[in-house]
Amino acid sequence: MQDSDAPLTREQAVQELGEITRRFPRGVGQTPAGEKLLQGIRRNDAEWDQKQTKTQRKKFEFWNRKGAANPFDVADLILGLQLDNKKVAASVFDCAEVVTRAHHWRLPIEGDLLLGNYLVSALLKVGYYSMFYNRSEKAMYLHIRKRELLQFSENDPYTSAEPFPPWTSHRDVGGRELVKASKP
Repeated sequence: MQDSDAPLTREQAVQELGEITRRFPRGVGQTPAGEKLLQGIRRNDAEWDQKQTKTQRKKFEFWNRKGAANPFDVADLILGLQLDNKKVAASVFDCAEVVTRAHHWRLPIEGDLLLGNYLVSALLKVGYYSMFYNRSEKAMYLHIRKRELLQFSENDPYTSAEPFPPWTSHRDVGGRELVKASKP
């Protein structure tokens, strides 16, 4: 971690969150399902139920497989989201959406939930956010603890201020599908 008086830069935040995302320190127990999804392991793979040994985890063997996400790229994507005073449930799906979209993954809703839970847990574990309960709405919210994060620009091309290139078919080069506006 860094000196508390020095302002947090995006590079430092990406490094810290990337390390937490990659090794997710915890006591004993199974590898979190969200971590397996980031490593490119899916529920129908034989490796899903295999226990990852301490040696494999120390060498980050599962992060080198084809289809695995780079945890530091994932951290950069997540830090581009503004989650302050947002419901935890919505934040879970926002985190999952930005990562799955960037990697062109199509996960079932349960996969999105597992992945988003893992990513929000990493944000809490590194200390960038905390959770609070809103009694009037009976819902959990995220509260930012590192105010510098609010200054980080969004880096999701779907929310970019730049216009999309013209469409030539019902799908663009990024795989986005053109949807007709519904009429009442």
